[in-house]
Amino acid sequence: MSVVDWAQVLTGIAAILAVFVALWQARISRDAARDQLRMSREDLKVHLLLQYEDRWEAPTMMALRRALAGRLLDSHVYRASSALPDSTYDVIGDEIPGFFESLAFMHRRRDIDTDAAWAFFDYWAQRYWAALQSFVGTDRARHGADAWADFEGLVRVFRAHSATHGGVRPVDEADLEDFLKQERHVGA
Repeated sequence: MSVVDWAQVLTGIAAILAVFVALWQARISRDAARDQLRMSREDLKVHLLLQYEDRWEAPTMMALRRALAGRLLDSHVYRASSALPDSTYDVIGDEIPGFFESLAFMHRRRDIDTDAAWAFFDYWAQRYWAALQSFVGTDRARHGADAWADFEGLVRVFRAHSATHGGVRPVDEADLEDFLKQERHVGA
């Protein structure tokens, strides 16, 4: 083989090596981009959850929580045997259950992590869900069985999560009354 032939062989080998190096670099770039997207998604989940926490702790929301707790205590509709009179239904409002419905929707879309949502909101979600059963029943009778379905689903997820993290203790009327008394003075 002549020098020219060897040069062509070496050029071919170099070209093949260059292709393999380019493919290897493309794979590394793809993996890095995938990792960056995953990290960005996780950052967005945390950011969204912190926005919900900010909303929950905002003075406006605390005022709504105080007002709702007062209405529920005064009307006694948080008790399991209580029916919800139309006059009470109309003044309960949907701000607090709507907050949890929104949080639950974002959780169902996997925009919020279960562990984090449970750690931040389990206590309130389970108690408000229990306290608002008369309201939910009346709302479902008026607007259909799907009313507040995401909120209900989130509470189920929280109960299951609680069972794997130390057990679930049902919320009874005495717990609800104590909870609502605390909420009646939240942020005041």
